[in-house]
Amino acid sequence: MGTVIRNISQFLFSYRTTLLNFPGEWLARPLCDLRQITERQDVIESLVLNSDVRRTLNDMLLPKVPDSSQLARKLVLSKAKLQDCYRVYQLAMLLRHFETALRDLYDNDEKNAPAVKDVMLEPICYGLLQFDKYCQLIRSTVDDDYYKKTGDFRIRPDIDPELLRISDEMATLEKQAEKARAKIASRLDIDSVKLDCTPQQGFLFRVTLKEEKNLRSCKFITIVDTTKGGGVRFKDDDLVELNERYQVLNDIYRAAQQDLEKKVVATCAGYAPALSGLSSVLATIDVVTSLARLVADSAGEYVRPKLEPMGSGVFELRKCRHPVLEALIDEHFIPNDIDLGQLAAIFLSDPRKKPGSVHYSLLLSGTNRLIVLTGANMGGKSTYLRSAAISALLAQIGSFVPASYARLSVLDGIFTRVGASDQQTRGISTFMAEMLDSATILETATSNSLVIVDELGRGTSTYDGFGLAWAIANDLLNRVRCFCLFATHFHEMGSIASQPGATAMQVYIVISQYGNIKYL
Repeated sequence: MGTVIRNISQFLFSYRTTLLNFPGEWLARPLCDLRQITERQDVIESLVLNSDVRRTLNDMLLPKVPDSSQLARKLVLSKAKLQDCYRVYQLAMLLRHFETALRDLYDNDEKNAPAVKDVMLEPICYGLLQFDKYCQLIRSTVDDDYYKKTGDFRIRPDIDPELLRISDEMATLEKQAEKARAKIASRLDIDSVKLDCTPQQGFLFRVTLKEEKNLRSCKFITIVDTTKGGGVRFKDDDLVELNERYQVLNDIYRAAQQDLEKKVVATCAGYAPALSGLSSVLATIDVVTSLARLVADSAGEYVRPKLEPMGSGVFELRKCRHPVLEALIDEHFIPNDIDLGQLAAIFLSDPRKKPGSVHYSLLLSGTNRLIVLTGANMGGKSTYLRSAAISALLAQIGSFVPASYARLSVLDGIFTRVGASDQQTRGISTFMAEMLDSATILETATSNSLVIVDELGRGTSTYDGFGLAWAIANDLLNRVRCFCLFATHFHEMGSIASQPGATAMQVYIVISQYGNIKYL
């Protein structure tokens, strides 16, 4: 599942990728409620169709969202500072732009408007309402002008006489620093000298990198730092003296505001539960926007699957593809068909057609539950099985699927027995790992499950491996009665097709007269 997460997460903003893989969330626990799945599909479809809103959310709004879950944790643990409270304020102000974009989406898509309203618009409007008084608190207590000028945070001076007195003295020093700037600009004959102010270093002069050569020969200045984007910052003796007085006043201001700052942070901590809820809403918007972008930007076709109630026994995919493998390979991906609903056999397109036009067609019915797939190595058996499982998984998180048509029953579980590995530190051999996985599947799967088994029995002898593979396939067919795709190298497994509900299929290869191998 990790590669599927990475394939989707290329469009996600890093702080929210946990929504897709965190236990209890989307990919780790797909939905079984048909109404909830349909609601997510409606939202994604609306975003796919409305490219302007999708780009606004993805390119302009979501990149500005801070890690709200981390901010909520700081508030709960009483580790937040004034800058954390201000970041929550910035997020609350950003919600107005989210509301505007989502209301535009709501107004221009009548079909999917109810889902857009329930999943995104109403929660954002509720968040705006919850944080209305919070914004008033921050505006009345945090010095926004000081932040814009210095990048630092402090309590507004006008709410306390002592703070106001200290602030006036600092403003006087700033006027003196401005006079020093005009003086140094005249002395250097550089009109573009700017005055910067930082909490750590106080006042500094700044010029562009182009003016650096004019400073090298000046012995009456000290260059502090040089950056590609910020230019050259420097100071002279007059500024050093001003900075010493400024830093003393700044320290006094910090000490004087401590009690007020603690009260503001304590009040903001009361909004931690609301912030946690808002974090979940924004994460949902991030994921559905990213899934919509995956559909819109993919070179291959993605389609909205039609989902049927659990137990209806339908699993139909046309031109289904493996989304991860398709993104990794340079060659054309050969799509596959999977049909659960009518009894037929595997067939191949005409191999005389142009390369890449050949694809499998897998046809099952409600009474035809087990497919045994055999064939050569690298023939595509594993890809075929995994494509079906990934499509089912994506469908039940509400996503579109990589196919030209999809109609699926809601499943209660997807069980896999693929790969061969051991866990030596735990005393588990390859054979033991296979048996543990198989036992779990046989105990847990139901008639509404999808099971894929790839090369069972490789961890022991051929004789014993075939016996185990046959017994497990037979139990899945006759007792569990689930849909199962069973890939194997044991060609004798094909004889299980003589039982009702089972079909045997084979991946073919053709060897040309020149000895070239072509997988069909």
